Amino acid sequence: MPLNLFIFLFGKIGRIFKKILLKISKKPDIRGCFYDIVKVIHSLWITIFLWIVTGLFILIFTPF
Repeated sequence: MPLNLFIFLFGKIGRIFKKILLKISKKPDIRGCFYDIVKVIHSLWITIFLWIVTGLFILIFTPF
């Protein structure tokens, strides 16, 4: 299993969470904040889905 792939994906998730925290601290209004959280959760689901797909792809095509 390539370690750098997992490091890359963890870094991506970390960056997304950093964006959430920055947007929450910048925006005092609840509605805009809620919209940003929904948007970020959506992109996080896409990231997790891609992560699972790549993991399965690696497991299937890596000779044991």
